[in-house]
Amino acid sequence: MAFMALFGWILIPVLLLYALVVAVTAPIRWAAANPGAAYAIAAGALALNLGIFLVLRRVRKRRRSGGRKGGWVLLLASLWEAWVVLLCALFLIVRPLRFIPEDFGTPLNVQSVCFDEWEVVSCQGVPQGYTCTQEEIDRWIGARVAYGEDLFTAGSGEVFGLPPVGYRQGTHRREEGIHISGSTVSTSFEGIGLDCQRIRWARVNYLNPPSEVQFGDTFYILDRDTLMIYFDCAFYLARRAEAAEMQENPS
Repeated sequence: MAFMALFGWILIPVLLLYALVVAVTAPIRWAAANPGAAYAIAAGALALNLGIFLVLRRVRKRRRSGGRKGGWVLLLASLWEAWVVLLCALFLIVRPLRFIPEDFGTPLNVQSVCFDEWEVVSCQGVPQGYTCTQEEIDRWIGARVAYGEDLFTAGSGEVFGLPPVGYRQGTHRREEGIHISGSTVSTSFEGIGLDCQRIRWARVNYLNPPSEVQFGDTFYILDRDTLMIYFDCAFYLARRAEAAEMQENPS
């Protein structure tokens, strides 16, 4: 009974909310992927509704010239058509689809973001109470890691095979802070200069776990082009290798 109550009062509303979000975002994703078709449909809708609006106005004018009232149904229908015409016109004039990001609707997770080669560009910070020498930090600046569906290349250059579920994932919230699994290291977001409200974390699931912790097997997704890697009491920023190379060699 308790499970049924939990299912009825919590799970069902969550599922309905998820279905509503999918139903709302699916047309937006399609329009963003097919802007030409979306604008053509809007132009067709504009022409159709403008025609209906003109017909309704003509009918109301005839009724009035015949000594009859225009009718509130016709009035409401005319106002509705005028509203639709206005929205379609604004849509075609403003062209809002150009403001939608290319990755709209794509989840911020390992599968959609991280399958690539990354280069460490700087040290994000060291949690308060822990120390790292500059030599230890500099050792990893410029190191590269690569995440794939079935392979992980560590900062040392060693390649590891991954099982079907190659990565564990979750979310740290600002009020909770960051806690490194399997160690006593923890920090607040402020402690390492993060101003976000939540951060997505991920850890490599090894097919054959190595005897030592590997650089890059615990990381965080800051945005679609930036990762934060934790290793040996320090956090490092990494960018896609191609972008990092372009930044180093702008010419």
